[in-house]
Amino acid sequence: MGHSLQAHHPTDVEINDLAAQEGHDADIPTNLGSIHQVPSNSSTRPQSLSNEKDVKATALEKDVEKGVSPALSSVDIEEDAEADPNIVDFDGPDDPQNPLNWGFTKKWGMVLLISAITFLTPLASSIFAPGVPEVMRDFGSSNDMLEGFMVSVYVLGFSFGPLIIAPLSEMYGRLPLYHSCNILFIVFTIAAAVSSNIEMFIVFRFLMGTVGGAPMAGAFFIMSLILMSETSAPVILERKAGRLRAETGNDKLRSKLDSGLAPKALFKFSIVRPAKMLTRSTICFAISLYVAITYTYLYILFTTFTAVFTNQYHWHGGITGLSFLGLGVGSLIGQILYIHFGNRTVSKHITRGDFKPEMRLKIMCIGGFFLPVGLLIYGWSANFQTHYMVPLVGTGIIGFGLLMTFMPANTYLIDVFTTHAASAMAANTVLRSLMAALVPLSSQKMYAALGLGWGNSLLAFVSLALVPIPFLFIKYGEKIRARSTVKL
Repeated sequence: MGHSLQAHHPTDVEINDLAAQEGHDADIPTNLGSIHQVPSNSSTRPQSLSNEKDVKATALEKDVEKGVSPALSSVDIEEDAEADPNIVDFDGPDDPQNPLNWGFTKKWGMVLLISAITFLTPLASSIFAPGVPEVMRDFGSSNDMLEGFMVSVYVLGFSFGPLIIAPLSEMYGRLPLYHSCNILFIVFTIAAAVSSNIEMFIVFRFLMGTVGGAPMAGAFFIMSLILMSETSAPVILERKAGRLRAETGNDKLRSKLDSGLAPKALFKFSIVRPAKMLTRSTICFAISLYVAITYTYLYILFTTFTAVFTNQYHWHGGITGLSFLGLGVGSLIGQILYIHFGNRTVSKHITRGDFKPEMRLKIMCIGGFFLPVGLLIYGWSANFQTHYMVPLVGTGIIGFGLLMTFMPANTYLIDVFTTHAASAMAANTVLRSLMAALVPLSSQKMYAALGLGWGNSLLAFVSLALVPIPFLFIKYGEKIRARSTVKL
């Protein structure tokens, strides 16, 4: 039976199911998890494991197309595990191989490494921006579109990489993908550094974004080799089952969390489910569109800051990097305030027992107004060449508004879609990465045609038109979720 995408408070049992279904562990969520497809008592279990996987893959394709969920309850899984001696599980609740049982130091070590990834991967996409004019001179090009694309093409890789890497991580584990992506990133970075033409440079920048290995390079790579361990429970159990099959000669042994998916079905499922959510869910599409547009503004600024402050304030060389300062400070302030007030508000309602996902959007309602205000201040102050601190303050307000919009939108999607949260985030990531990579290509022409004042005013008006979205979902979101007919 299919189920609608509605929010509810997961029980402890459902939380455990969510972790298995969506791949939740110490690293970033993927849009695919193990599917507990267990035959009913009336069905006949195939004799071979390979035949069983074919049956599961066929069932999955049917489920995806017809909206039938293949996941069963954990009670059914436990009963099946007890009935079938060939199912391999962790050795009790205290098994040290289970990532949930790792020690405090190891858990926090993993968290810190993954946090570094989350922090530094986007940084690698924009840190190159101040040096773009020098690279353009070295390659003898004056094409404004290519100048912006050299920065944003990295983000384009973000939209394609997860579609390939996520299913691979489900098959082979998180750790091998981290190490292989890191090695590839180093190779692509060196290739970009020695590129002989601009086309070659852009291709390798795209590949750098696709593997997303920037934060693991250098010292982080050495740390990951020593400190990082596999975190995917399905992969850990599959490796255990493989060892036991080799030791016992029993080819029927299989992991309790075995997805039973052929690679073709795995990749198909990885791509189909987020696409369905983006095109069929009003909430997912509207929130993702809002986030994508605000994220696009960030890269419009990244690709034009150097030109704006060079032409308007005659900043040259390394000093142009200071033009990014306001945006960074504003984003940091927004992050701190969101963590403090957002978590406090949510915790209060959870304690009362009246929490609803739409409560996440109250901060977004406030943040939405800061973005157009910041764009107007930045655009017109730079246009009239006021003191450079004024546009920097404007960009600080923009950064604050971006964070106060971006963060609650993401947490809202997670709370709304619960067991499908990773798929919703995958849809969000693909849309925002595509827009952030392609839309800024026309930013130089927009400013040339409209000027800095009216060009940023246009962006502000579009942003202002999006402000009602969180207000509408606060009022009607619960009703929309209750009437949801989206099936996966």
